Amino acid sequence: MPSQLTAQDMHLYRHPQIQTGRPYAFDVDDDGVLWEGSHDGLLTHDSRTGECKHVHVNALHHRVICSAICFDGKIVVLHQVADHLTAYDPVTQRARRHPLPGSAPNVWYGMIAAGKLLIFDRALDGGILIYDRLDAPPRKIPKGHPRDEFNSHRVLADGRVLLLITGANLQVLIFDPHREEFVERHEFPGMDNGPTGCVEHDGKLYFADSAGGQLLVYSLSGAKWLDPIPTPDYGKIYGFIGGGFQLGSRGYWCLSTYRFRSRLNPETGEIITPPGWDVGVDGHFPRFLDRFLTFDAATKKFDYLTVPQQPDGIPLACYSAVKGDKAFITGYVIPFGQEKKPTMTAGDWMVWQSFPAEVQPFDASVALSQDPREHLQREARSAPLSRGLFIAEETHTPPVKNMQGPSFEYPPGLEQALQRRVTATDAAAYWRDLAPLVVGTAKSEKGRVALVGWFIQHRLYYNPISTHYLGPIATLESGDSRCGQSVQVAQALFEALGIQSRFAALRNHTVGEVFYDGAWHAQDSLTFGGNQPERDGHVLSAEELKGDPYFADAWPLECFAYRPEQLRSADDFYVLGYTFGEWGSMPYYSGYYGAEWDYPPTLPLTLPAQRVDDDTIRLRWAESIKKGGGVVEYRVQVFEDRAMQNQVSETTLSTNSLSWRPPERNTMYHYTVSAVDAHRRLNANSWYPAQRGNFVLAPKQQYGWYGVI
Repeated sequence: MPSQLTAQDMHLYRHPQIQTGRPYAFDVDDDGVLWEGSHDGLLTHDSRTGECKHVHVNALHHRVICSAICFDGKIVVLHQVADHLTAYDPVTQRARRHPLPGSAPNVWYGMIAAGKLLIFDRALDGGILIYDRLDAPPRKIPKGHPRDEFNSHRVLADGRVLLLITGANLQVLIFDPHREEFVERHEFPGMDNGPTGCVEHDGKLYFADSAGGQLLVYSLSGAKWLDPIPTPDYGKIYGFIGGGFQLGSRGYWCLSTYRFRSRLNPETGEIITPPGWDVGVDGHFPRFLDRFLTFDAATKKFDYLTVPQQPDGIPLACYSAVKGDKAFITGYVIPFGQEKKPTMTAGDWMVWQSFPAEVQPFDASVALSQDPREHLQREARSAPLSRGLFIAEETHTPPVKNMQGPSFEYPPGLEQALQRRVTATDAAAYWRDLAPLVVGTAKSEKGRVALVGWFIQHRLYYNPISTHYLGPIATLESGDSRCGQSVQVAQALFEALGIQSRFAALRNHTVGEVFYDGAWHAQDSLTFGGNQPERDGHVLSAEELKGDPYFADAWPLECFAYRPEQLRSADDFYVLGYTFGEWGSMPYYSGYYGAEWDYPPTLPLTLPAQRVDDDTIRLRWAESIKKGGGVVEYRVQVFEDRAMQNQVSETTLSTNSLSWRPPERNTMYHYTVSAVDAHRRLNANSWYPAQRGNFVLAPKQQYGWYGVI
């Protein structure tokens, strides 16, 4: 550990899987796992691997979690004003509430000293609660006066505990955790300060005066206050100095734009908020800053420890802890609003630690076994409230004036994690190991190319909302891709297999070509998988498709017919912009090969069936529209089996409903609706994705809903 931490010594881990606001005091267990509270559970960050988890604990749901402390093999959670603390067991994954003594306990913080857990109860009848273990009641050392408020605490170099008490007067107390008694008490009448974290050096303590813009200097041997030291930039950059940590002779304090001391109402246990408390020194709402103030007690010099800038928001460095010689700072990335102003929206939880986590290289065998359905499930409605609803791309779309939240192509936290692992991976070995697993025992080059196509189509998600540009390994491992990136993945596999391939640039699209059987063949793996457009067993080349562009329109474009939830945000709005929206916003495939642009109808989403009379129902679906106009018809097919092999009806009509009489009641029927247009004249076999529905015509008096209303 260097004597002075710099930003270059720190390593940032963003966790976009966890969206949070202000975090609270945390602890790190003996295995290097960091535990911090959230509104509905516990957040964990494994400092060894950089991995995170959100541990949902019912006993913690919607309770304030002010501190998490590792003690007695449990995670002790403090709730401010509550009649209990909660202990979570990471082994059994169960939580238990332990009652606290007193009429209205108010516990915010605690610490470990002499192997004991000390909890500071700030209530009128509070004091120090001492636990040897959690399954035994605590011993209580009362406060000197009911209105005394525990304000700051730390373990001194000699193992004793220093406490600062504010109230009528400022008091300095020294508590011996072995003897469990106060051994020194010094009162300083007339001092009205709010000391927070401190640095111990050369017999002196340097406390941050929270809203005073200075360090308060206390002589341990003389038991007196010395001349304070003004801090730089007070009132301009920050208005409040909070808690922190010490390494060597240097102290590190978190900063906030809040402008007032933090005072507690002893009757209610709530923070007293003065007029104007909701406006910080910069004119915006109060918040933590992206930096810690540093002070070297040996040289008396100040500086800042600043989190690296992020493209999508402002990193807020909030709470901190030291485990041995390792430092940890937690916070979150508050998303930008309009003109890159801060918002009050939750953002990515972040951990900034003073050492790197072990980076695991990507394993080719794992890439083959990953289930793409899990990725699609995570992707559905995954754009959080912190992200904007418009993805601007300068060459295609203008910015939106009233945009809220940052617009970016890929969550920066995920991109940073991908980049770390890609850097640690031997790319040549990765593709050399993966390629034979993909093609198996296929002998012909055409068969091997088809297997590569199937693998890419089923392993990658054509992501219309966000993607990164970190190279083919990151593309494959993330599961997110666009056309050119999928070609890069295919080319890496073909090269490892000794098969010649090349790029083929089309209009607004990129595909590959592969050489086998003495000729070049088009290979659009992401779009067509292993079933490329072919005639009489011959897969056409890019030039051949340009000569007959409508030929390929008969092949299913499964990656362009999105499920609606994949294009929506967490709060169920559409994500707009250059995002390749629903079916109908992209042209027919023939347009990429030089044909005139033509756009298919939007999907006819099925609606609940309606009862017409005792024997007739009305199948309904959303009206489809076509870019540029044109007649849209609907092809409705009804089946009596789920496999849709036994067709009982087929109708093509121009209205978006069909009255139909089921042959039998109390029988489940399955149907599909496809919106078809004049493109059929160019290729009679044009592919139109079908929407599905099912229903049962039951008697009116039947209780329950069976698909017909």
